[in-house]
Amino acid sequence: MGLLLAVGEKKLLNVFEQHSLTGFFCVVTRDDVSSSKPNPEPYTKAIKFWNQSPANVLIFEDSNNGIQSALSAGANCIAVNNKTQRVHHIENFSEIKVNGDSITLPEKSYTIIKTRAK
Repeated sequence: MGLLLAVGEKKLLNVFEQHSLTGFFCVVTRDDVSSSKPNPEPYTKAIKFWNQSPANVLIFEDSNNGIQSALSAGANCIAVNNKTQRVHHIENFSEIKVNGDSITLPEKSYTIIKTRAK
Protein backbone atom coordinates (compact mmCIF):
# COMPACT_ATOMS: atom_id res chain seq x y z
CA MET A 1 0.00 0.00 0.00
CA GLY A 2 1.27 3.46 -0.76
CA LEU A 3 0.62 7.04 0.23
CA LEU A 4 1.26 10.08 -1.92
CA LEU A 5 0.98 13.29 0.05
CA ALA A 6 1.58 16.97 -0.55
CA VAL A 7 3.13 17.36 2.92
CA GLY A 8 6.83 17.16 3.58
CA GLU A 9 8.46 13.95 4.78
CA LYS A 10 9.37 15.29 8.24
CA LYS A 11 5.76 16.19 9.09
CA LEU A 12 4.48 12.87 7.74
CA LEU A 13 7.00 10.80 9.70
CA ASN A 14 6.01 12.59 12.92
CA VAL A 15 2.36 11.61 12.36
CA PHE A 16 3.33 8.02 11.46
CA GLU A 17 5.43 7.69 14.61
CA GLN A 18 2.61 9.08 16.79
CA HIS A 19 0.23 6.42 15.45
CA SER A 20 2.70 3.52 15.05
CA LEU A 21 2.31 3.44 11.27
CA THR A 22 5.96 3.40 10.21
CA GLY A 23 6.86 0.55 7.89
CA PHE A 24 3.35 -0.04 6.52
CA PHE A 25 3.46 2.11 3.40
CA CYS A 26 5.50 3.12 0.40
CA VAL A 27 5.48 6.89 0.90
CA VAL A 28 6.06 9.56 -1.72
CA THR A 29 6.00 13.15 -0.43
CA ARG A 30 6.62 16.48 -2.09
CA ASP A 31 10.25 16.09 -1.01
CA ASP A 32 10.63 13.05 -3.31
CA VAL A 33 9.55 14.61 -6.61
CA SER A 34 10.51 17.59 -8.74
CA SER A 35 6.96 18.09 -10.08
CA SER A 36 3.82 17.75 -7.99
CA LYS A 37 0.28 16.81 -9.00
CA PRO A 38 -1.26 17.22 -11.59
CA ASN A 39 2.05 16.07 -13.08
CA PRO A 40 2.11 12.24 -13.13
CA GLU A 41 5.60 12.06 -11.55
CA PRO A 42 4.42 11.25 -7.99
CA TYR A 43 2.38 8.28 -9.20
CA THR A 44 4.90 7.04 -11.76
CA LYS A 45 7.55 7.06 -9.02
CA ALA A 46 5.34 5.02 -6.64
CA ILE A 47 4.29 2.61 -9.40
CA LYS A 48 7.95 1.98 -10.25
CA PHE A 49 8.70 1.38 -6.56
CA TRP A 50 5.97 -1.30 -6.46
CA ASN A 51 7.26 -2.75 -9.75
CA GLN A 52 3.71 -2.76 -11.11
CA SER A 53 2.05 -2.02 -14.41
CA PRO A 54 0.02 1.21 -14.06
CA ALA A 55 -3.03 -0.69 -15.33
CA ASN A 56 -2.83 -2.90 -12.20
CA VAL A 57 -2.84 0.04 -9.79
CA LEU A 58 -5.98 1.45 -8.16
CA ILE A 59 -5.65 4.96 -6.76
CA PHE A 60 -8.06 6.73 -4.43
CA GLU A 61 -7.85 10.50 -4.94
CA ASP A 62 -9.59 13.46 -3.36
CA SER A 63 -8.60 16.30 -5.70
CA ASN A 64 -8.94 17.16 -9.36
CA ASN A 65 -5.15 17.59 -9.65
CA GLY A 66 -4.63 14.18 -8.05
CA ILE A 67 -7.13 12.54 -10.38
CA GLN A 68 -5.40 14.09 -13.39
CA SER A 69 -2.02 12.93 -12.05
CA ALA A 70 -3.23 9.35 -11.51
CA LEU A 71 -4.81 9.11 -14.95
CA SER A 72 -1.78 10.64 -16.66
CA ALA A 73 0.35 7.97 -14.97
CA GLY A 74 -1.88 5.35 -16.64
CA ALA A 75 -3.48 4.10 -13.41
CA ASN A 76 -7.11 3.47 -12.49
CA CYS A 77 -8.60 6.08 -10.17
CA ILE A 78 -11.54 6.37 -7.79
CA ALA A 79 -12.44 9.88 -6.69
CA VAL A 80 -13.28 10.22 -2.99
CA ASN A 81 -14.89 13.16 -1.23
CA ASN A 82 -13.07 16.34 -0.47
CA LYS A 83 -15.30 19.19 0.69
CA THR A 84 -13.52 21.60 -1.67
CA GLN A 85 -13.84 19.40 -4.77
CA ARG A 86 -16.91 18.33 -6.71
CA VAL A 87 -16.52 14.57 -6.52
CA HIS A 88 -18.68 11.85 -5.03
CA HIS A 89 -17.40 9.96 -2.06
CA ILE A 90 -17.34 6.58 -0.39
CA GLU A 91 -18.82 7.02 3.08
CA ASN A 92 -17.98 3.61 4.48
CA PHE A 93 -14.79 1.96 3.26
CA SER A 94 -15.82 -1.33 4.90
CA GLU A 95 -18.28 -1.66 2.01
CA ILE A 96 -15.38 -2.13 -0.43
CA LYS A 97 -14.86 -5.81 -1.22
CA VAL A 98 -11.73 -7.16 -2.88
CA ASN A 99 -11.84 -10.64 -4.38
CA GLY A 100 -8.80 -11.72 -6.37
CA ASP A 101 -8.55 -9.40 -9.36
CA SER A 102 -11.91 -7.68 -8.83
CA ILE A 103 -13.17 -4.93 -6.56
CA THR A 104 -16.80 -4.32 -5.59
CA LEU A 105 -17.76 -0.84 -4.46
CA PRO A 106 -20.89 0.44 -2.70
CA GLU A 107 -23.61 1.43 -5.15
CA LYS A 108 -24.17 5.12 -5.94
CA SER A 109 -21.58 6.44 -3.50
CA TYR A 110 -18.54 6.65 -5.74
CA THR A 111 -17.19 7.91 -9.01
CA ILE A 112 -14.92 5.57 -10.94
CA ILE A 113 -12.71 7.28 -13.47
CA LYS A 114 -12.64 4.63 -16.20
CA THR A 115 -10.77 6.46 -18.93
CA ARG A 116 -7.03 6.86 -18.66
CA ALA A 117 -5.39 9.99 -19.99
CA LYS A 118 -3.54 9.44 -23.24
